[in-house]
Amino acid sequence: MCIRDRGMEAGTQATVGQPQRCHRVPFAQLSPEDQEVIRAKQAAAKQAKHRQRQRKKPAAPEQPQQSSEYPSLISSEDYFGECYGLFYDPSLQASEASLELLLSMMASGVPVAETGAGNQITLGQFQYFIFAGSWEQVWEHHLFARLAFEGFFVITTDRDPGRGNKLGQPQPLPELQPFYSVLDWDKFGEAKHVRKVLRKLRKHLAGEGSPRYVLSNNNTGDAIFEALNQYHIDKSGTNWMTRKYYDTMKAADQDGIVNFKMYYIGVHQLGDKPGDQRLIGFSVGMVYTSRSGSMPK
Repeated sequence: MCIRDRGMEAGTQATVGQPQRCHRVPFAQLSPEDQEVIRAKQAAAKQAKHRQRQRKKPAAPEQPQQSSEYPSLISSEDYFGECYGLFYDPSLQASEASLELLLSMMASGVPVAETGAGNQITLGQFQYFIFAGSWEQVWEHHLFARLAFEGFFVITTDRDPGRGNKLGQPQPLPELQPFYSVLDWDKFGEAKHVRKVLRKLRKHLAGEGSPRYVLSNNNTGDAIFEALNQYHIDKSGTNWMTRKYYDTMKAADQDGIVNFKMYYIGVHQLGDKPGDQRLIGFSVGMVYTSRSGSMPK
């Protein structure tokens, strides 16, 4: 702070152009009153700058009102709070007729169980569903395709749902997630991590002599599965997409009366052999579902 020299005698006037002597005084040595004055001036200046920045900002687009039924943001607590585990009835044999019965019971909203606190649970609140039956029944490709059509994400489990012991071979585990979302491709590039990856990619491809890549679809399907299978086994010791799972998808794909098509996608640098970037998925009608992939660093 600069203050006038209090040593000037009373009544003394400074002439025009005559510099007045100032002393710099550390803030801590100022009186409490002077400190408060300085703080108030600093706060006022900061607020003025903030208002100026706000005036320069473009008006934000009006955000649509979020529906409580279809929220745009879900926390992990909300997600897992809606998961009530596995439903298994040994009398429900693996078949399309059993699936239709299951779906009708979900639609009815009839309670089928209770929580420990005594709250009733409907069938639609369960997350996982296992059908009983023989190996051939649970892996029947028409049922597999129908599950996909009805919105189930079929994974695998190596646990017996009735006794809890480990199975000799994994069996299908249809899953209905408590929440689903729709990706608007027009907004896909707005995500911060996506923009970061795209910037790196553009920079990587912009230079002279930059590499060119080949995107292939439905080439060497079995080779892509074998590579994916080995990748996941090396990485985590197991692969939930077993050979039987893959063969069931192939059977549905090759059945002319089933609305089910597989995709084997690979990416590699032009001039090289197919590399480690692989993806297997399928479509039912116009809806594509990715099942397994690899993207080594």
